[in-house]
Order: sequence, then structure tokens, then C-alpha cells
Amino acid sequence: MQRERVTIGRDENSGSFDARMSADIFQPDKKSHSRKVAFVFHGRNGASDAEHMIKVIAAYTRCGYLVVAPNLCNSEWNGSAGQGTEFTMHNHVRDSRRSIEWAISEKNHFGWDGRSFALCGHSMGGYAALFLAATDYRGTADHVLAVAPAISGECLIDARRKYHPNGIENMLIETPSALAEWPRHDLFNVVAGLTMPVSAVVGVDDNLTLPSDIGRFFSALPKGQEFEVLDGEHHCLVGENIPDILARKIGRLEAAARSAEPVMAFSRGPVI
Repeated sequence: MQRERVTIGRDENSGSFDARMSADIFQPDKKSHSRKVAFVFHGRNGASDAEHMIKVIAAYTRCGYLVVAPNLCNSEWNGSAGQGTEFTMHNHVRDSRRSIEWAISEKNHFGWDGRSFALCGHSMGGYAALFLAATDYRGTADHVLAVAPAISGECLIDARRKYHPNGIENMLIETPSALAEWPRHDLFNVVAGLTMPVSAVVGVDDNLTLPSDIGRFFSALPKGQEFEVLDGEHHCLVGENIPDILARKIGRLEAAARSAEPVMAFSRGPVI
């Protein structure tokens, strides 16, 4: 995939609204009649070029999208401002929003009208994509593809408590503010704003963002399009067929966005 890296912001203080971060711009594999843009957000301590993120990005470029994939602050793996121990869900959403606003300000450079786009994210990035679609970009986001999305801070904490030995202790080493800050965030508080088609996918063996939590959230969506639990996958989807599976989902999301009523579907295993 053809990729260009740009810098957004200059401040080395990750708490600043001008915190320095980079973004990777991936060109579409094929031309479309009009410019299509998707924003793809990684999760906590992530990077845009991680293996599981490249598979998501590849699905969008195959479908003709220019992809903006920011390297969000407070990650040990992407070189943007801040340390992993300073991570907050609030700033993860803030920096995701900043990448959208930056791209809109550069719309002429991209040959894009800046009026509509797709949102996608993995884990905490999935939370950011869904939250922003329901709030700041309701009416602008054409669809959301949520990959193993975090549904709430409480869900994440409960999963660590139930399924990870020393999960809470390790979480507080990695992210000291988690117990105080994460519970403030809950997508159920904004679910009514998700009036665009939304699809979600998660691995059956994911013990961080639990399929049961995502399924419960999906059932509450006004326009849930498709929820799939993939056999053989964990929190990061790395199977060779993931780009193909996600590209088909994107095609169905696009079709749903063009029609009045998307068809809700639940599935276990690949949807062809």
C-alpha cells in the first residue's frame, strides 16, 4: 500500500490540544468516481502500522478509500507525544477527533469535500470511532466498522478482573489513572446517536473486549448492520482472510448507508 506520513501538532505535552502526533495516509488501491475517506484508529499503546491494523486498513483501501490512520498520543509504540502510562480514554478520543479535523482542513489537498467519511477503530480506537460518530460527527459519518471495540471503561476493567491473573494490578502499572478515569466512559450513554449503519466484529477468544459485551451493545443500536464473532481469533484479528472479511463488511455498510433500512444480522464464523 502506498503510504505518506504527516505530522499533526507540535507540542510535546500529550495533554495539550496541539500535542504532536503523526498520521499515515494510505492511498486507495483503485479509483472511485468520488473521493472516499476513512479514518482508522488504533487502540491503547498501539500504532497505525501494527499487523492487525494494516489488515483493517487494507480492507478499506481495497474498497477504494483513502485512509487516514493517526498514531495517537500516549503509546509506547508509535513515536507520538506522551508515555503509555499517561494514557486516558478522554485524550484518545480527543486525538482521534483532531485527526479528523486536520484532514478536513486539508480536504483540498486530498481532493475531498470533507462532508462525509467512514469511521473505524480497534479496541479503544473502536470506542473513539463509535463515540465520535454518535456525537461530533452524527450526520457526517457514513458508517462505522468497530473491530473488537471497547464498549465502556467498566467493561474493560471487569474483563481484566475476571479473565486476567493480576489484571487490575498490571493495568494500574501500565495506566495508573485507569480505575479513576475509564469508568467515566460508556457508549451506552450515546448509543441513540448512532443513527448510521454500524457493524462490529470480534474474535471468539477475545478476553479484553468481550463478545458478550459487544453483542449487548449491538442489540441496542438504532441501525445495527452486522455483528460477527470470528472463530480462531483473539483481541487482534490477524488471520490471512481478515482483509477480505472486512472488505465485504464495508461493502454491505456502504449499501446500507444508501438504503433506508439496513438489515440486522448476527453471525458466528465468517460471513461470505
